[in-house]
Order: sequence, then C-alpha cells, then structure tokens
Amino acid sequence: MEQPKLGDLIEISHKDFQHWAVYVGNGKVVHLTTSDGICNSPGTRRGEVKKESLTEVVGDCQFKVCNLQDAWATPYQPEQIAKRAWACVGKTMTYSCDKYTCEHFAIQMRYGKMLLRDCRLI
Repeated sequence: MEQPKLGDLIEISHKDFQHWAVYVGNGKVVHLTTSDGICNSPGTRRGEVKKESLTEVVGDCQFKVCNLQDAWATPYQPEQIAKRAWACVGKTMTYSCDKYTCEHFAIQMRYGKMLLRDCRLI
C-alpha cells in the first residue's frame, strides 16, 4: 500500500461508498463528513470539516492515494494544499450527494476547482 505524502488525496473504500480525505502530514487527514457519518445517502445535510488520524478515518477499510486529476489539472504545492485544508477544519458546510461531497472538498483543496470563498458555509 502506497504511503501518502503531504497534500495527497486519499480514497477510502467502504462497503457501500468511497470516502475522500486530504493527507496533511504526521498521520493526519482533513475531510468533510456528516454528523451521522453516512456520506452516501441522498438529500442535503450539515457536514463538518474534521482533522483526524488516517488510521481512525480508514478503520478496517482499504485506502489508496488517488491524485488522478494531476494528469490534466495542476495541483497546488503540497504545503499549500495542507494549509488550505487546515483552514477549513471546524467549518460547517452543506453536504449534498449531488452537489458537494467529501470528494468535491478534497479536490477543491488540491486543485482549487472551487475557491475557498465559494464554500457554501452554513
């Protein structure tokens, strides 16, 4: 299993869905999650950006480094990615399976597809 480096996107394979996080170093990730921990059910709900240990977020699931968009998008420098992710920790955001998920959040942190000021804070 590939060890993540600063700024890498981590894809975690759960039984019924994929969860995404940003590796910020020292065994920690930043990720957008819902209060009920269910990240694949329909509807809009409150999500929170958390910093947790990679092992805690992965649990007994498998994960992989997944920076596939590097082939066509230029990522920020690793330190910038981590800084952007750290800046969101503790923020509450709208979580919606069809509009803004943990994957969207992670991609935004690495590539800036959505500017931080455009996050839908609630």
